[in-house]
Amino acid sequence: MEVCERVKHLRKKCGLSVDDIAKSIGLSRATIYRYEKQNIKNIPATVIEPLAKILRCSPEYLMGWDDSGRSFMEPLEEQIIHEYRHADDLSKAMVLRILSINEQFDILKK
Repeated sequence: MEVCERVKHLRKKCGLSVDDIAKSIGLSRATIYRYEKQNIKNIPATVIEPLAKILRCSPEYLMGWDDSGRSFMEPLEEQIIHEYRHADDLSKAMVLRILSINEQFDILKK
């Protein structure tokens, strides 16, 4: 699998939009699309690590140097995060309360 295919595959697996990734690492959505379409073949070293972190993989896997495909999270953790991202504010607040994560997040103050 090429780097461009890995970026797109992992982005979709994580339930992220191109805009989500672009905002998270401070790039334009056009740049992310160019990575996915291989219009930009050499991803700068300064982008590889933050991109891999967002896509929950190692930089080595993202670049095709390691094909183990190991993610930084277990499948259940990935599913929980995916569901949380798509939950309404009340559901998110309930999850945070259950996990005893309270005063740190603005979502509980709404």
